[in-house]
Amino acid sequence: TSTDASLNKLADKDLAKEATLTSIIFLLAWIIVVYTTVVADELPLFGTVGVVLFVLLVAVRLVLGLGFDRLYMRLTPHRWRQAFEATVLVNGATWGTLNAVVLWYYFPGWPAYLSMLCTAGLAAGGVNSLNTHLWLLRGFLICMLLPGAAVLLLKGGTENNTFAGVILLYCLFSLGISRRLNSRYWAALRTSRKLEAALHRAEAASRAKSQFLANMSHEIRTPLNAVLGLAQLGTRSNHDKEARARFRHILYSGRHLLGIIDDILDLSKLDAGKLQLDAVPFELRVTVEEALGMVQELALGKGLNLTVEFDSGLPAWVRGDPHRLTQILVNLLTNAVKFTRQGDIRLVVRPLDGEISFSVIDTGIGVDESQIARLFNAFEQADGSTTRHDGGAGLGLAISRDLARLMGGRITAEGVPGKGSTFTLFLPLPETRAAGLTEDEARIAGERLAGLNVLAVEDNRLNRTVLRQMLEHEGARVALARDGRQALECLAEKGSEVFGVVLMDIQMPVMDGYEATRRIHEIAPDLPVIGLTAHALEEERERCLDAGMVAHISKPIDADDLVDVLRQHWASEVASEVTSRSGPFREKPVLATNVPGIFSGGDFITGPSTVIQAIASGRRAALARTCCPGPTDTAHRRWRGSPAIRRCPRTRRRIRCRTARCAPMQRRSHRFQERHGR
Repeated sequence: TSTDASLNKLADKDLAKEATLTSIIFLLAWIIVVYTTVVADELPLFGTVGVVLFVLLVAVRLVLGLGFDRLYMRLTPHRWRQAFEATVLVNGATWGTLNAVVLWYYFPGWPAYLSMLCTAGLAAGGVNSLNTHLWLLRGFLICMLLPGAAVLLLKGGTENNTFAGVILLYCLFSLGISRRLNSRYWAALRTSRKLEAALHRAEAASRAKSQFLANMSHEIRTPLNAVLGLAQLGTRSNHDKEARARFRHILYSGRHLLGIIDDILDLSKLDAGKLQLDAVPFELRVTVEEALGMVQELALGKGLNLTVEFDSGLPAWVRGDPHRLTQILVNLLTNAVKFTRQGDIRLVVRPLDGEISFSVIDTGIGVDESQIARLFNAFEQADGSTTRHDGGAGLGLAISRDLARLMGGRITAEGVPGKGSTFTLFLPLPETRAAGLTEDEARIAGERLAGLNVLAVEDNRLNRTVLRQMLEHEGARVALARDGRQALECLAEKGSEVFGVVLMDIQMPVMDGYEATRRIHEIAPDLPVIGLTAHALEEERERCLDAGMVAHISKPIDADDLVDVLRQHWASEVASEVTSRSGPFREKPVLATNVPGIFSGGDFITGPSTVIQAIASGRRAALARTCCPGPTDTAHRRWRGSPAIRRCPRTRRRIRCRTARCAPMQRRSHRFQERHGR
């Protein structure tokens, strides 16, 4: 069978590895026997013949052994095995014959004793290196030992017969132990193969689990994206308090479901060791208060008093992973709210021995010592009945503990049944400088997405609606496409310079997001593409970046996260470009209103004739420029990541045009503006 063939190949390879270099020892041993005794002087031809034979055998063995990978299949396994075994047997027979000659002439004497000592050592070495093939080992021992014993028996005499008996006993002992060593070798080899097969099955099961989790996440996140998106729009745009409250309930329930999905994915990442942490400056109080706000509504719904206490010695800014800190705190606070019927829940934050401790103290059902040991096991709770009464998958504390360890911290728990419990998170969060905004960034911060033109590619009709409304609510103008091919047609028809960014769904019919992104970069290498996918695994993010996307957003899409990513790749340099642009005209840029044929209403360019209104182009918003100024003006430059204007406002030509390319009346108008400094 194929399994037996693979095992035989492994055994042959081990034989070649162990027995190839040991063949040199035979040559060295024979040189010692001959040239350190009188054999070299009395039997010079005999000694030379032995050296030549061993040199030839070593050469053949080296070729077969060192060239195993190349010769094994070329000669076929059976022929290679026959050739190598022949060298072993001839090697043993040669030594046995030469040893017998020495014993015939020199026993009892120093040359004979030295030869017998070398024979015993070489036989013991053969037992160790040839135990992969039992019959070969036995043949080698017989060829090595029996000729010497036979010579001594032929010579006769008490001393000769005694030494012959010793040699025979040694041969029988070596043959017996060889069987045991061979059985152990093959048992270990089969066990190793079983472990290797089990490892392959485990890796296949792990890949299947990851694929299942990815598919599950995708199938749940796709409809949940529409649910949460509509709920977010409802809470922002609806003025009816009752309706807004209902939208908030929908939003809370959807985020709770999303939290369970994220917990399962995080647990899988932690088990695989693939979860990565960030180390960024963040404001400690703000992060803690945001975590508190996420469970505030849940606490108010149960009539609980949820408070936070900050120690005066806390640093304002620390370095760490704010997202994972929020995740742990929300898990601890949610558990406290879940298992507290009445009373108070306090979050106490204070510095302690070079760390920062976050203690969640509640007046709930409490825990005893026997339950604490099981609290941090996945899919377990202190009391199984609580799952039915209070909900939960039993993942929060397990994930929180693993995250705390990954961040260099720990979580402790203590409590008294019926009186409450205290869960304390300890994290090493070093103090750092505040990550403040620059003056230009602060001025832009309030503009959100005003002036940005977005091409949104999404195959799901409801998700397209949600995405369009979400972006338009932030001031952006949106063009929609159902798949990658339609997106390419839109870019070809309207021009890639019209759009500041492309939001690209991944799984779509006709043409998926990866292929569409590659083709977009062929025609517009500076146009940033941001991936939208319902897959939340790190592998999916890497695939998006490898395809040329600049960022990756997981569904369900949070409006604030979407705005942050879009601004990061679009508007982060608008203000700096305004202050750094050259040229005689420094009028304040006016954002464009609409793009004809794609966005509703109006003309693309409005305002004074000497100002090009900024549109989203390349990676960031385009800035106001005079139409077709001199060649030194930055409006004529195109560089990667720069907010350059791509079209002339009058001629609608590409911005690489010069004044000479414009119509005569327009050239006269340009010269008039230059003479009068307008």
